Order: sequence, then structure tokens, then C-alpha cells
Amino acid sequence: MARKKPKFTSPKITRSRKNKIKKRLILYSVFTFSLILGLSFLSKADFLTINEISISGNQEIKSEDLIKIAEEKTDGNILGLFSRNNIFLFPRKDIVLAIIESFHRVSEARVSLDNFSIMEISVKEREPVGLWCEGSLERGSGNKNEKCFYLDSNSFIFAEASINLQNFTFYYGEVSGNPPGSHYLPAPHFIKLSNFLNLLSSGFSVEIKEVHKRIDDLNIFLENGTLIIINIEDDLNLVWENLFTLVSEPEFQKQGRYFEAFEKIDLRFGNKIPYKLRENPSEF
Repeated sequence: MARKKPKFTSPKITRSRKNKIKKRLILYSVFTFSLILGLSFLSKADFLTINEISISGNQEIKSEDLIKIAEEKTDGNILGLFSRNNIFLFPRKDIVLAIIESFHRVSEARVSLDNFSIMEISVKEREPVGLWCEGSLERGSGNKNEKCFYLDSNSFIFAEASINLQNFTFYYGEVSGNPPGSHYLPAPHFIKLSNFLNLLSSGFSVEIKEVHKRIDDLNIFLENGTLIIINIEDDLNLVWENLFTLVSEPEFQKQGRYFEAFEKIDLRFGNKIPYKLRENPSEF
């Protein structure tokens, strides 16, 4: 069996190959550096730069405050090379996140580009449906010493409010964390409660003045002072039916008005409904 002859390469050929490799690496490096440098300059070109910021959807939040956030997020360079103000590179998600984190009043924010030069920021502000107030669980909304905050339809507490807004329902009870940015109740529970309060208000033509949270129990005070107690974990449709059956009894009616005879109605025990009548219902 014939043996293969070993291949020998002269030092000159070896050096030549190494030099070619070095030259290629240098050429690739110069090309890559030139490309990056060129792209860096291109990213700062006027025709690829955002030169205007447009704001829409804001009511209470100042446009200049939103513009300031956008400008801060588009200031400077990425990796020290590429402009953050470039129409292809500006950080949309960072701007949206910064707006939502800076303004609890904002529920949604969108950032888009118009006409290749205008950054459009559109925000949606939360609509208040009630007031959460710091204070004791003793009845008495509108106390001038209370500090109150708006809450939205998901019970998210988002901004300090005037306590003179008597057309809102006042909510009381501890929340975890700082009031702006916290929830009065988990959103599904609050939606469930709101539906019950709407039935109560529209079905009996009564005004809901206060809601006091005591763990799962909620004390609902009507304008005439009647206290209604419910448990948020219960089926509130059944609770509503039980309440309607009770207050519709003729013996509890007074000139066609509901609840005038009641001081307290406890709806936490199904069909068994403890209640307390007023001593002098004619006073209400």
C-alpha cells in the first residue's frame, strides 16, 4: 500500500497567505467602519430628522409636558453614533411608556409618524366616575378636610380632585400604595359594583352618595341616609332581586317613594334579609 507524501508549504507561501488574510481583514474593517460612520451621519440628516411634535387627545394634561417627554426620549444618540431623533430610530415604545408612567390620568397613548417629519402623540385621558377620599369610614362626604382623588370605571385612582363635586359618588376605604396609581377594588369587582349601583339608582330613582369598603363588605349610603350592605363576592343580580322584592312591599312604601322607611338593609344573607326601620320615617 502506497503512502501519501506529506505536503510541505514554504515559509514564503505561508507569509503570503497570512498577508492576504490581514489585508482582507483590514479592508473589511475599513469598509465596516466607513459604513457605520456613513450611516451615523445619515441618521442625523435633516430630511431624516423629526422636526415637529404634534399632540392630540389631551384635555387636562398640558401639551408642553408631553412634548418635553418626547424630546427627552429623542435626545442624544444610540451607542453614541445614531440619532434618536431619526424618523426610523426614534423610541416609540419608550415614549409611550414614559407618558403612561408620568401621567396616571392617561389610559392610552400612541406615537406615530406623519409626513416623514412630524411625530404625532395621541393620548386618551381617563374619565372620572367617582371620588375616592382619604378619611374615616364614618359617613359624611364633602368634609372640607378630606383629600379626594378621581377614580375611573376600573376603580383606578389617577388624580387629585376638588371635594366640591357633589354629583359624584364618594368612595372610602384603604388602598394599597399611593392613591394615584392604585385601585379601589380589583377592576372586575368594581365593574360588578358599578352595575349594581346603576340598577339601584335607575330602578328606584335614588342617588348613591357614599360607598364604604370593609374588606369584602360594602356599605352603600343613599342620599336619604339609608344604609345598604352587600358582599362583593355575592351574585349581585340575585341581591338586586331580593332588594327589589323587599322594598316593593306596600307596607314599606311612603307616597310611592322607596327606602323612606328603612334605616338599614343587610343583603349578605341571601333570601333572609335583616333590616332596621326608621323610628321616625316621616322626617325623611
